[in-house]
Amino acid sequence: MGDSVYHATFSSHGDEMVFDRGGYYEKVRDDGTPVQQIASGTFFGFATSDVEELAASKKPECAIFAVLKNMANERTTGEDVTVNVYEMGREPDVDMSKSIAGDFSLNEEVRFRDLDTKPVTGTLAHSVTFPSRVLKDVQLTYLPCQAGHNGTIDVWGKQVQQAIRHCIETGQYPVDVTSIDDVDRPDVEAYEKEFHH
Repeated sequence: MGDSVYHATFSSHGDEMVFDRGGYYEKVRDDGTPVQQIASGTFFGFATSDVEELAASKKPECAIFAVLKNMANERTTGEDVTVNVYEMGREPDVDMSKSIAGDFSLNEEVRFRDLDTKPVTGTLAHSVTFPSRVLKDVQLTYLPCQAGHNGTIDVWGKQVQQAIRHCIETGQYPVDVTSIDDVDRPDVEAYEKEFHH
């Protein structure tokens, strides 16, 4: 790969952090393809990995988007949200950014493995505070009916990532995300109707 990758977290670990622990995410083959659970031709989600990994992204705005998605599953209102982004000190072990399943390509996701023997040092690259409305913008990317592309509205997700990039660069999250590239806010009902026809 050769380029920087980034891990986003809500925790503050100072200017430098050694990541020697990860989590158990979607199971991924060494070639970067996620393992899907399918029964009778119906997709039931992704298998859970039994390998501890640390997720990261090729761009800071993608890393932030991914961690905000996890928070948006729990809440979409409330206080401002601060995200810390660490630039990782070694190349990842698995590149999922070209996966056609899920939101892995949208988030330009990569993974680090063997953290107990090959920990990753991260250097703080950005600490960014967002208004809570960013959570609704992120959540709108994901459709419960699995419409769109693998349950995501990629064009909207990329628009939100551009708004996040704007906030990294200026400290201001746009009041109206549609103003960046003139992308319309998705009509969830229209996506659901199209999916069910």
